[in-house]
Amino acid sequence: QKGITGIAEYDVGENMRLGGSLLYTTSDFRGRQMTAVHLRAGMSKGSSILAQIGLFRESSKADDTSKIGDFLFLQSSARIDPGLFLLATFEHYADDLTRAGLRLYRVGPSLQYFPLQRIEVRVDFQITKSVGVPALDPDAYALLSQVHVAL
Repeated sequence: QKGITGIAEYDVGENMRLGGSLLYTTSDFRGRQMTAVHLRAGMSKGSSILAQIGLFRESSKADDTSKIGDFLFLQSSARIDPGLFLLATFEHYADDLTRAGLRLYRVGPSLQYFPLQRIEVRVDFQITKSVGVPALDPDAYALLSQVHVAL
């Protein structure tokens, strides 16, 4: 895939930004265009909310078909202690809005910890529910962990 992306944000207040993003990619096999709007809002000390909603169009060059889908991402971050945060996430994804088909919903809490500067440790518990495709397991549970080191 080769393409281009862009993002822009505007400060609407001391602790709030509105933004938008675009993506365009293409290859010999498929093309994809995405557009989204997002909101980032800071709350009390170290707490925040991120919301993003968007549409995408995916086209197959093999059979000359295309579909339009949507996605939603919501995440709140609450400061528990200095360097320790509780995150709550909700995601939605629809594969094709023009017909019945795959719909994914994902929710989960996370703990994010910054023990030292440039080090982040994160543990996520995710519950994913699939709707509209009988061959998929309707519920999936995952425990994920990450360690990020910034150089």
